[in-house]
Amino acid sequence: METEITDFDREVTQDKMPTFLKVLCILTFIGSGIGLLGGIANLAFLTPDVLYKTMIENSKQLDSVLPPYNEFVQWSNYSNIVSFLMSILGLVAGVLMWKRKKVGFYIYVFSWVGSVVMTAVAFDHISDSFTEKLFPVVIAINVLLMAAFVIMYGINLKHMNK
Repeated sequence: METEITDFDREVTQDKMPTFLKVLCILTFIGSGIGLLGGIANLAFLTPDVLYKTMIENSKQLDSVLPPYNEFVQWSNYSNIVSFLMSILGLVAGVLMWKRKKVGFYIYVFSWVGSVVMTAVAFDHISDSFTEKLFPVVIAINVLLMAAFVIMYGINLKHMNK
């Protein structure tokens, strides 16, 4: 008589995902999702023409100098497209890190760096004389957020597989 061995007799243990890594991934899903929605809204509804008209109205009140229209439109489009793509990369990175793949971390870092660089370059071309004063603050906030998340994910790399 043969005895059948089943998995019911053995305790199957899985390496549990740390709660902190789950929270980071969920925050990444939320942030990337908001970025995607914002990117869709910018590409579909908040066109450079609409933005420029708003800037014209505001510049009269703030006594600020506007960038040239063609430069504004060109860099607004670049910024919107790159930001949208970086949000997609951030979402892909979050999914990969949820699956505990280290490659997700490197994609995440690339998406953040790409986003910060695009913000820095575009801000210089699309801001008026009033909002360009905010440039150092915007970049500082982006860099601090990027550094915080990269460090927190970096601490959790040991919980990710190849």
